[in-house]
Amino acid sequence: VKGKKGQQHVGIIGFGGLGMMAVKIAKAMGAKVTVFSRSMAKEEQAKKLGASFVCHGDSELMASMERSIDTILDTISTGHEVAHMIGTLKVGGTYCFLGGVPEPVKISAFQLLLSRYTVTGSLVF
Repeated sequence: VKGKKGQQHVGIIGFGGLGMMAVKIAKAMGAKVTVFSRSMAKEEQAKKLGASFVCHGDSELMASMERSIDTILDTISTGHEVAHMIGTLKVGGTYCFLGGVPEPVKISAFQLLLSRYTVTGSLVF
């Protein structure tokens, strides 16, 4: 999480053990945190940790999140679509893979070029 404390908006994709830990760390660093999940099942749990919650299957809600996130931490370790999640990043935002996805990830070069996104990864043990 880069930038001034309290001014970063971090998106966490996936809310299993790693996602929960990511929320706790981002909150401790003073970031505003939004958890993205495919279902509403963990909404209450995310809110207890101080995060807002978005079901990424809700197209209206996802449209309202466009260009609102500084950093996304993607904790999902199975194949999944990321193109629609990248649209929530602000210009110059960072998308970081923490979950080891075994398949190639499809991302539009135009999304990266026109919005100066950084895509990175980190191995978590």
